[in-house]
Formats: sequence, C-alpha cells, structure tokens
Amino acid sequence: MAAAVKNTTSSDTSENDEDDETPWAVHIRDLKRRREEIESGGDEVLNERLAEYERERTRRKKEAKMHRNYQIKYSEALYAAQERAADDLYNEAKGTIQSEMLNAINDDIYRYTGRREGEEEGAIRVSARNLRSKAVAAEEEAAKAKKKSKYGNGEDAPIDFALKHKDIVKDLKQIHNHWKEQSDKFHEILTDLQTASVRVEHGHLHVKRSDEEEYVVFYPGVRVKLTSEFTGEPFQGTLTSVNAIEVYIRLLDDSKTRVYLKHIRNGRVSIEIFPFAGERKKEDK
Repeated sequence: MAAAVKNTTSSDTSENDEDDETPWAVHIRDLKRRREEIESGGDEVLNERLAEYERERTRRKKEAKMHRNYQIKYSEALYAAQERAADDLYNEAKGTIQSEMLNAINDDIYRYTGRREGEEEGAIRVSARNLRSKAVAAEEEAAKAKKKSKYGNGEDAPIDFALKHKDIVKDLKQIHNHWKEQSDKFHEILTDLQTASVRVEHGHLHVKRSDEEEYVVFYPGVRVKLTSEFTGEPFQGTLTSVNAIEVYIRLLDDSKTRVYLKHIRNGRVSIEIFPFAGERKKEDK
C-alpha cells in the first residue's frame, strides 16, 4: 500500500514538472499577472487608454463648476436688481403719498392762519431729495465710466431684462411708421416709372420696355441679370422656369429666387439678358 501511494505521488510530481515545462505555462502566468494588474488599475496600457478620458473628465468638471458659479452669480445679481426695483417703487410711492397728505394738511392750516407752515421745510426736503438724486446719478455715471468687459456691462456675461409691453408697442409703432413712410415714397417713384409690356408664350418670357421697339425673349437656361429699382442692387443667375404668374431664377450662389411678372410689368424689378464672360468678350471685340 505504501508503495502504491509513493508511486502515485511521484507520478503527480512528474506531471506538475511536465506542466511547468510546457511552452505556454509562462505565457499563462503572464496573462494571469496582467489580469490582476488590470483589475487593480495598475496596467500601463489601461492607464494610457484612460489618460484622454481623464483629461476630458477634468475639463467637463471644470466647465460644470464654471457654469454653476456663473448661474449663482447672475441669479444673485438679478435678485439684487429686482429687490432694488421693489425698494424704489415703495420709496417713490411713500414719498408721493406723504407729499399729498402734507399738502392737504398745509392747505387746511393755511385756510385758518393765512400762512403756509412747512414751506421752508418742504423746500429743504426737496433740495435734499434732489441732492440724493444727483448723487445717485453721479454714482451711475462713474460705474458706466469704468472699464467694461466684452459684454458691455462690466461683468463676465450680460443680464437681459425684458422690455415693458408699452415699450414694445412703441417700438413696433415706430417701425411701422417708418416702413409706411418708405413704402409711400417707393410708390410715388413707381408712378413716374414707365411700365413694360410682359407676356408668356410657350414657356418663354417676352418683355418689351417702353424705350424698346422689339420684345426680348427669355427662355429657361438663359443667363439673366435682375435689378431692384428700389434698392438698385443687381442679381445674376440662370432662368429655370416660366409660368403665367412668376419666373424662377437660380442665382450664382445656387439659391433659388422667384420674381412676379407684375413686378417686372410695373418696373419694380428689371430683367435683361446677361451673357457669359466669353460672350461678353466677343461682343466687346
């Protein structure tokens, strides 16, 4: 029995020695060692691959902190501005009500005594209030004179305040009046313009201006030049299609525009054939 156990032990030992001597045994040990390094976070390749993500994480955390500080800073500034507005409203109302009550009392006293008491005191209060207003205005001017940031308010970013409804309506009315004034001027100019004869036949545009004897034919694919009689701005492009109401033109920047025939007819837009560079050189010769 002892001999059998001895033989078994010796055979196991010999098998372990054979396993250690196999070609892949060392490679397996290296793989196991690297697995442990990866799990512990000490592998060099792992750290190299994570380096870029570490920098990105640091950058994003920094941005998040900066945005948080901005929001806190400007929320506090907005709160302070609203608080000052509320105080100013209260103080103004208080001063108005006090003045009304004091004036009523002074009127009653004047009816009995024939002399207004508190006139000098009132003048003193008015003078003091004017001085305070001048001091506040001076402080605001000094603040405006300070070096401003690129946002224009001396801070890192602007604070936008909504306009009152009456201010918006006032601006819109001014814009409307200006537009109406300019449109009236334009229509006055149109009355002096000579109209053109315009018709469409077989998909071709026929235009004859008052100073021309024959019609100029525009067909899809021809190079044209448009001119706005109101602004004087020229546009060049290629005529793509014609119908009974409008023409479509693809401009040089590859954008597509539409011109109504009535605008060509009443002189608001003029159209002419604009030859290519090679054709212009031949004409010049």
